[in-house]
Amino acid sequence: MKRTIFLASTAAVLLAIGTACSTSRASAPATPETPVSPAEAKPFEGTTWQLLELRGTAARPGMKSEPPTVHFQADVASVRGHGGVNSFFGPYVLDAGTLRIERLASTRMAGPSELMDQESALLTALQAARSWRVTGDELELFDARGAMLGRFRAAASE
Repeated sequence: MKRTIFLASTAAVLLAIGTACSTSRASAPATPETPVSPAEAKPFEGTTWQLLELRGTAARPGMKSEPPTVHFQADVASVRGHGGVNSFFGPYVLDAGTLRIERLASTRMAGPSELMDQESALLTALQAARSWRVTGDELELFDARGAMLGRFRAAASE
């Protein structure tokens, strides 16, 4: 009898742990076609992501050859980063696998027109993002229709 109660209790605890892990904000994939276990992927939040491409176009290094970056900070629900010329920041919301970034603010320094255009496109893409997928050390952001907006790689220091 005691063994049966112990096994039932253990099963209930393991089920509760599995349910809690499956609803983690950091591991929610954008599309179910390529699920990735949280152990294999960098966390969406808390990782600094370097821009690789934006709407299919390879990213240019920013001023001082630093790549544009984005970082989602869970404890304050704030996104921040560097667009190549200016720093940006603002709130974000994760809700049931949906991402919303609104009201981004940035510094107002001027730079070469190609970097300013890329930076503007990055901020527009971030605000259009509605879902994401992390596969290994890469992050992809998607719009409401499922079109890829941008692809990022975890920064080397991560």
